[in-house]
Amino acid sequence: MEDKYLISIDYGCDLSMKECIKNNIIPIQLCYVIDDTLLKDNLDEKEYIKIYKKVRKGKKASIISTNVYVYLDFFYNLLKKNKNILHICEGNLESNNYKWANFAKEVLKEEYNDLNIVIINSNSLSLGAGMLALEASKKRSEDVSLEDVSTWILENAKNVNSIFASHKAKNHVIENGLNKMLSKKTILKLKANGDLELANGTSFNDLYSFLKNGIINSDNSFKNQTLYISHSDNVKDAKVCGEKIKEELGFKNVYYSYMGPSVISNIGPNFLALFFFKDKCI
Repeated sequence: MEDKYLISIDYGCDLSMKECIKNNIIPIQLCYVIDDTLLKDNLDEKEYIKIYKKVRKGKKASIISTNVYVYLDFFYNLLKKNKNILHICEGNLESNNYKWANFAKEVLKEEYNDLNIVIINSNSLSLGAGMLALEASKKRSEDVSLEDVSTWILENAKNVNSIFASHKAKNHVIENGLNKMLSKKTILKLKANGDLELANGTSFNDLYSFLKNGIINSDNSFKNQTLYISHSDNVKDAKVCGEKIKEELGFKNVYYSYMGPSVISNIGPNFLALFFFKDKCI
């Protein structure tokens, strides 16, 4: 049965193409450059493993940036299928992605006066935005309307906890501000306004304590909730971390994904990001 509305997401939300197809989520796909070769990102984890191997050997990866023309082309092709679209942006209200997506929407209104594109700021990064898309897809399968799903995301996006941890972090070719914050083992958290800040702790063991201290005395129950973890080519660390947190804090299950080229080009290997819903950001 054809969906009553489409669900699409920004590039960099770290859902594999296999997962997107399974949940009928349409992702923006960009190109990246590795070893002076321009390639399209097919959201394939096997492809990502090859990129990480090259980066570990000193090769530089970079992304062809998103711009308003990317959104115009993307939405234009979606409108041929359905004029009702829910699009989830990565980042906060000040991000270029959110501004460009809305600008493209206004331009397309001149041609499609009956379009209904709802653009939502996830106020999150990586799989934090991806998990919202997965939740939206579940609700759509339950026949929840576009308007009601949009309202749910707006109400719950502010309750997405985003915790980032580096382990044996090593800057191979990257020299930006974020990676300097991660030059040592450290923990970062995404604040409610979408900004990253340093949190107490310098190891994965501190990560458990940090999560416990933030969650203790909360009425929030995790027994029916999935813990989402994205990683930059450190599968073992991700699974050890995920299973321990699941056991100690009572999550129902853990969802793992690879971080794609947008993260590879900015941070590099040996990085974890954890996402879950909580009534208040810790």
